[in-house]
Amino acid sequence: MASKHTFGLYELVRVRGRGETQPSAIREADWSPELGEYAYTVVDREGRRERLPGSELEATGRFEAPFRYYEVVQIFPEDPGQECPPGAMGVVMGVSENEGTGGWLFAVSLQSGEVRMFAGQELRPTGRLVPLAAREARYAGNKVRIRVDPESGVGHVPPGDKPVRLHKYTPWPMDLSRLDVMEDLEEPG
Repeated sequence: MASKHTFGLYELVRVRGRGETQPSAIREADWSPELGEYAYTVVDREGRRERLPGSELEATGRFEAPFRYYEVVQIFPEDPGQECPPGAMGVVMGVSENEGTGGWLFAVSLQSGEVRMFAGQELRPTGRLVPLAAREARYAGNKVRIRVDPESGVGHVPPGDKPVRLHKYTPWPMDLSRLDVMEDLEEPG
C-alpha cells in the first residue's frame, strides 16, 4: 500500500505497528521505484538510522527543528552587520542541522525576496504559517517531467512530454505584515 502522505525533512514520525515508540526524525527521502512510493531514512533519539517506506510511517504533527517550513518568524539578528532590522518578518524556506554543534540554521525568505541564513536563537515564532495556496503558488511556472538513466545519470524529457503551466502568477514575496491572513499553526495533540 503506497503512502498518500509525503513527509518533510526533520518531521517527527512513528513507525506503524511498533506500539508507542518514541518518534523518529526524517533525515532523507527519495522515490523508490521498487516500492512504488517514497522511502525515508529516519533517525531515532539514540541515533539509529533505518530506511522505511512511507506507508509504514505515520505523522505526529511535530517537527524536530524548532521552526518548520513556511512558518512566519520574526528575526532578531545577533550580527549587527546583518542588513535586517530587529523584528523584521520572514518565512522559513530551509532547515539545516549543524552536526558539529547540534544547533539549527534556517534559510529565511525576507520581505525583499532575499533569502538569508539565521541561527535558531535569532528567530521568534509568530504562530503562523504561510497559507497553502501561497505555498503552492511559490513554485508556479512550468513543470517538466525528467527521466534519469540510472546507469549514466543523464536526464532527458520523455518523448511527447511538454511543459505544463501551473499558475499565472507568483505572489512572492508576500506581505507578511497581515498576520490575520496567515494560517494558524496547529498544536500537536
